Amino acid sequence: MDRSPFAGSPSTLTAAADPRQRILVVDDRAENRVALGALLAEFGSGLEVVEAASGQEALRLAFENDFSVILLDVQMPEMDGFEVAELMRGIKRCRNVPILFVTAINKELNHVFRGYQVGAVDYLFKPLQPEILLAKLRVFLEMDRQTRELRRLNRELQETVNELAAAKAVIESQNALLREQAIHDSLTGAYNRGHLDNALLLERRIADESGHPLSLLLMDLDHFKRINDNHGHLFGDRVLEGFAALVRQLIRGNDIFARYGGEEFLLVMGGADLDSAAVVAERIRAGAEALLFEHEGERVPLTVSIGVATCAGDDPACLEGQLRRADEALYTAKGAGRNRIEIAS
Repeated sequence: MDRSPFAGSPSTLTAAADPRQRILVVDDRAENRVALGALLAEFGSGLEVVEAASGQEALRLAFENDFSVILLDVQMPEMDGFEVAELMRGIKRCRNVPILFVTAINKELNHVFRGYQVGAVDYLFKPLQPEILLAKLRVFLEMDRQTRELRRLNRELQETVNELAAAKAVIESQNALLREQAIHDSLTGAYNRGHLDNALLLERRIADESGHPLSLLLMDLDHFKRINDNHGHLFGDRVLEGFAALVRQLIRGNDIFARYGGEEFLLVMGGADLDSAAVVAERIRAGAEALLFEHEGERVPLTVSIGVATCAGDDPACLEGQLRRADEALYTAKGAGRNRIEIAS
């Protein structure tokens, strides 16, 4: 039978424990639990003391609660402290909780070693010296407090990392959008003139180095000023958007379609010979003629004139003047009655 666990009177403990900290006191004798609880009251309201009268109850509590320190009596009926400590180490939430054995058994090394083998971190021998008990608890509680603080800081750091990652994703998305907006016409979604100039230089270089042909289709919507004047600029914007959508459906994925200015558009077709370019030009012309635009119940017709200029990749002089010749071909198509395709000589 265990003796009373204390010898002498307790000293006053000045350090306060973390409000979230709990100590589990496991002892089958009620008077021992009461005595330990009275001593632990020196920690004040910052420490919660939880009692267990048996090993089974202690294990249940260990499953359900987080503890900072466990004071475990060795000599208990049915399940002694060694067995309880060993089983506690299999419980995830208390795997690293310091277990202090409280015992009146002898101090022979085989008993002490057995305790360390099953997971105890220290021994307290009865009759307990309150100063020693409180000093050791103060150390373990401080370690627990620091561990909890470290976990909190790690959580905050991880939250910060996550927030930075989310912010980075937003910034990258916004930058990608800005890059897209920087090279696209805001109304039609076609490439803008700035991107077109750079892309055309690159396509000329590719054609010159590869020897593959390069075709340009310069397109102008017929009588577009009349559409704006008669039906308003908002309706004119709808027409531009509809035409641009049509062209995107009819061209290849590697073709460069750009708004050249106002109601003019340019299609750059790398690797396309004259026959291929003419086929695409006719599809665009016929498609524009078939588009249905209505304003206040009135059908508004749309046609497009197209100038086509094709160069062999091994003809630098042709590539250099290609855009001018496409413009001349477009001017000829306009003069010949519009809604037609003109091939540059």
